[in-house]
Amino acid sequence: MEKTKDNSLKYEHVKGNYLEVLGEIKQYKELKAKRRRKNEIKKKLKINKKEEKENQKEKFKDIKELEKYLKDKKAYPENLELIQYFDGGSECNTYLSLISSKKNNSKRKLIMKLIFADDHETKREAYMSSILKHINVIDFYGYTTIEKGKNSLMLLDFAKYGNLRSFQRKTLKRMTFTESMICFFANQILKGIIYCHQSKIAHLDIKPQNIVIDEYLNAKLIDFSISINYKNHSPEEELKIPFRGTNFYMSREVINSERIKYKDLNKIDMYAFGVLLYNLAYAKYPYDLSHGDEDDYSKICEKITNNPLTFPNDSEFSIHFKDFVSKLLEKDINKRMNMYEALHSYWINGATILNDEKEKCYNVGAFVSYLLTDHVKDFNEYMQKK
Repeated sequence: MEKTKDNSLKYEHVKGNYLEVLGEIKQYKELKAKRRRKNEIKKKLKINKKEEKENQKEKFKDIKELEKYLKDKKAYPENLELIQYFDGGSECNTYLSLISSKKNNSKRKLIMKLIFADDHETKREAYMSSILKHINVIDFYGYTTIEKGKNSLMLLDFAKYGNLRSFQRKTLKRMTFTESMICFFANQILKGIIYCHQSKIAHLDIKPQNIVIDEYLNAKLIDFSISINYKNHSPEEELKIPFRGTNFYMSREVINSERIKYKDLNKIDMYAFGVLLYNLAYAKYPYDLSHGDEDDYSKICEKITNNPLTFPNDSEFSIHFKDFVSKLLEKDINKRMNMYEALHSYWINGATILNDEKEKCYNVGAFVSYLLTDHVKDFNEYMQKK
């Protein structure tokens, strides 16, 4: 009798456990189904949002359509006249505009960005741009939300020659730059980066597309949408680097989201600066990176970690250039050149000769011609010294 009772109790216990497990399985399946439905809704919303962006992008290529939309939303900037549409990439349309001044009856060229977003990144870009005032950082004139959480407008100074890549291909019609021209622009880009870090802002997306050239050949940093403001942090304090930037311009510590000190944030921009210079000189990327690796972060990291830094054998660039770039592209952040070391380097100071020459040239065209020839005698002699 007692045995039967024990068996019965065991059965009830096993049954209870079994039902509990069944209940947990049911709960798990319901939770999984809920997550799947949520992901499907998110995916659908993402697709709808992408389609909406594409439709808006196409629609607002027509300046009259944009003017009507802005007036309907009471967001048309005062005294602004839209002149010409430019493709601003997948996230925005850009327009050449004229703004009138009531004081002296003059007109100034600006770039108006219609951004298909009104999120943290766009607001961050507007804020960072508004507090930075330097000859090598783009001038910012205003930001406004058109539709909350949907579209916004930004007004920036006009740069006649567009970004560095556009200047290279459309104005110069070249695949690579001469060493003198790279040095001339590198000096300015570096000064812009240093100013940003002195203002406690790390750009984190240095590349040719984020540097524009104005009518006086001033290089200016743009696009602070993924930058970090670290004014409230001490230099020795640590942070985990967020995985952000443009693939081939990201250093090893960024790809691996490593912990670094705030005082070393400038070295992330220095690494990207080094990639930029290498690319302008040789029309390719360091560490044997190729376009086929673009979306494969493990491969990018593997190449940066394992491949040696090499320079083309037939390179006409000086030993000082190669030494400078090598120190910027140092894999170990603790050994990498910082921004002040870069500013006082032998190679970057060759720009002093070029700036003196610019003062002598009668116009910008004459100076560009000078930089593109092999007759940059003083500069070449300077670079040949050991």
